[in-house]
Amino acid sequence: MKIRVKFTKHGPVRYVGHLDMMRYFQKALRRAGTDVSYSEGYSPHPIMSFASPLGVGMESDAEYFDLQVESSLSSEEEAARLNRQMADGIQVVSWRLLPEHAKKAMAQTAAIDYGISLQEGHPLPCEKGEWKKKMEEFLGQEQILVLKKTKKNEVETDIRSLVFSADASAADEGGEVFARLCSESGNSLNVKLFLEAFCNFCGRPYDMLSYRVCRKEVYYKQEQEDGNSIYLPLEEYGEPIEGDTL
Repeated sequence: MKIRVKFTKHGPVRYVGHLDMMRYFQKALRRAGTDVSYSEGYSPHPIMSFASPLGVGMESDAEYFDLQVESSLSSEEEAARLNRQMADGIQVVSWRLLPEHAKKAMAQTAAIDYGISLQEGHPLPCEKGEWKKKMEEFLGQEQILVLKKTKKNEVETDIRSLVFSADASAADEGGEVFARLCSESGNSLNVKLFLEAFCNFCGRPYDMLSYRVCRKEVYYKQEQEDGNSIYLPLEEYGEPIEGDTL
């Protein structure tokens, strides 16, 4: 059985890296008594895979991993059993049964929503009252050229098509900047690169300490009969389990 788990990550645990989070959940699943499926061979390990890794220092309302299990209690009970093992700042909010043909969460990920908080006392791209105007001008460009680092060198890349939408109107009132960025395999846009490009457009240096980033949701793309596509949260690809399943 394939299960998709959604959890949140806030507070000091935002400084825990991706690999440590994987090891943390492996231990939590064992303590919770989850009927996990294991790989074969000399060193068996739980069959699980995470969606797009979260950068160190970022918080999240929507982290996902897929898990193979032999059996499952109801979604409510499995989530409750895991939450009894969670550290402060981590909470399991969804446990859903996936179709057997489902791709891994990482392969399905197509877009990610971010909320970007502005830190007082740090240099920002523009003054209060100018955020909405500057963001509209930024998105109004035909091209947004940035230097994107690869394993071997830096390549000038146009990221305009990778910014699906962005709204900074709330920032003028002290709220968050919103951005939905492409996150398809091999064609994703890092939120920090997006912020750096915006700062450069405004003529200000980029300072990562000026912002606090929270991942709001992760989406997969569903094609429609009319040829268009819509973006749905990864958890909606699965169904809640109402009773025990063997």
